[in-house]
Amino acid sequence: MTWRAISTRPNSQGSSAHKKANTPKETAEEIAAAKVEAERFKGVRELKKIANGKKHSAEQELEDMISADPKLAEFMQLMAGANTRPLFSST
Repeated sequence: MTWRAISTRPNSQGSSAHKKANTPKETAEEIAAAKVEAERFKGVRELKKIANGKKHSAEQELEDMISADPKLAEFMQLMAGANTRPLFSST
């Protein structure tokens, strides 16, 4: 058997040990509800809606970030591919 010293120092905020120690524990009701939801049959249409919703929410978040920051909007316009940029631009 090996001896391992127990550290009394707190874990740094970026570490996974800190995250594990400071996350609130799930209650039995939350675990049961998640289990029921995971076991529920989901049809193909519902799975497609879930996937599209995730994709569209990410795109919407990016568009919101671009519209909020004019420098980011200018950068994204300059970095656009050749097929998405206008051929002749007056700016």
